[in-house]
Amino acid sequence: MINDFKSIKHKDINDNYVLNLIDFFEKFDAGNPYMRAAISELQDSMPENLLKTKSDWFITWSQAGRR
Repeated sequence: MINDFKSIKHKDINDNYVLNLIDFFEKFDAGNPYMRAAISELQDSMPENLLKTKSDWFITWSQAGRR
């Protein structure tokens, strides 16, 4: 996975590389407007069924409870 996102230039990104979302969650900075915009773009491109509270991933996520 990409260890330092800031060092990657757009032209250097390999189109065949599969991104691991966990890596992005670990580095997410809610105060960074670029990261917030990227999350919004990802959400806008997701199928609506994945954004429903009855989706499998959300049911699993919700089992963790609050920290």
